Amino acid sequence: MSEINNKLNSLPEMLRREAVPAPSEYPSSSPPPPTISRPEPAPAEVLPSRMFAGPKQYPPRQFKAYGIVAFPARPSPDDAPRYKFFCDAYVSALPHYTDVRAPLSKQMVTVWPIDTDSEATRINGASRDSVCGRAVPNYGLPIALHAIQEAIMNKAVLDGRGPFLLAWAPGSEKGNPNALVLVSNLSNVSNIEDAKAVFTQWVTDIQEDQSLWNNGWNLAKLKFIIRLWVDRYGNDIIKYFKG
Repeated sequence: MSEINNKLNSLPEMLRREAVPAPSEYPSSSPPPPTISRPEPAPAEVLPSRMFAGPKQYPPRQFKAYGIVAFPARPSPDDAPRYKFFCDAYVSALPHYTDVRAPLSKQMVTVWPIDTDSEATRINGASRDSVCGRAVPNYGLPIALHAIQEAIMNKAVLDGRGPFLLAWAPGSEKGNPNALVLVSNLSNVSNIEDAKAVFTQWVTDIQEDQSLWNNGWNLAKLKFIIRLWVDRYGNDIIKYFKG
């Protein structure tokens, strides 16, 4: 009898032990933080930049793509101020390639040619306020004329005093007689404000839009951009030519 009573007395305690949840089963006073799924990082964009380049530094093949500011002559005392405001606009609108937080392979660079490699290296290392004082008198005419001749080989019509913004896509097409070359003719630009506006538009519409040129020129998009430029600046401001 005592054995039965002992079992009965212990039964409630056993039931309580079975009914009480283990500490790990108690609900938390606050819900656990939600799981955050982080999006995959977007692929790095190709960024615009500028560079002063000498004869052995052009074309700069380490960049994703490139263009050139091509004058058909060196500056004379009479027109040196015009070269200077174009250089100032160029420096103002485009960041130097060393200031761009991206590898060279992710930059589309626009080159201002210089007559020697050593001078180009010095100018690239100079402060922004002083570069045009050296870049204008040391303009690399042979580099520019060679680029102009290659554009003419692609049937480009380069009338006027320039400068001409020339670009091939991809850059390896430069020198191919069957290539398509994009030409912005800045012969009618006569002040620094307009020069800055065109360089800024070149950066926005051409350099930054890698879908326009990344796999060769996208003709449909290129024609649309040309229409926008013509509406804004007139018929002769930008064209493309194909050999």
